[in-house]
Amino acid sequence: MSWEDSARGFNIGTMYWDAHLNNAHLLPKKLVDYAQGWLNKSNRESLYLVGVPGCGKTYFSVALWKGLFERNEFGIFVKSGDLDLELLQAIRDGDEFSVLRKYAEVDVLFIDDFGVERESDRMIRQWYSIIDSRIGNNRPTIISSNRKKNEASSDPRIISRLELALELKFPGKDLRKTIKIQ
Repeated sequence: MSWEDSARGFNIGTMYWDAHLNNAHLLPKKLVDYAQGWLNKSNRESLYLVGVPGCGKTYFSVALWKGLFERNEFGIFVKSGDLDLELLQAIRDGDEFSVLRKYAEVDVLFIDDFGVERESDRMIRQWYSIIDSRIGNNRPTIISSNRKKNEASSDPRIISRLELALELKFPGKDLRKTIKIQ
């Protein structure tokens, strides 16, 4: 499967198809260097990417995911809202357990824009199930969010588990505006 087919399958917008750590010149060098080191680790930690909208979190996530793809390592890349819709549909289809398992057991899970959806009891229960299983089994999870960890959920159990992820702070500059100007 080609990179483009994979990106299309995970609903990654075409503006990110050229994402790569080797051409992430608008991101701070220390973040890019860290990501390259992370890819070479055998025991990777979970990451929590935080910053304002447009600061490069999604680009960074896609570049990291592409780095795994190039190493023939595979994971799932999903937008938080899409994951929530899939989980809701799984309940309707009577398939909740297998969908929860899919996200809990994948080797590496990328969740983009965590915390944008309005929380419900159902959502908290499902998110907790996925995050708890992933953290408990040392499966790296890369979460991007505009919210600080302690604001990402109203559930203290979820926040407690997110605290175990290494936080990478992105500068407060909207790079989309910079890219549009160039």
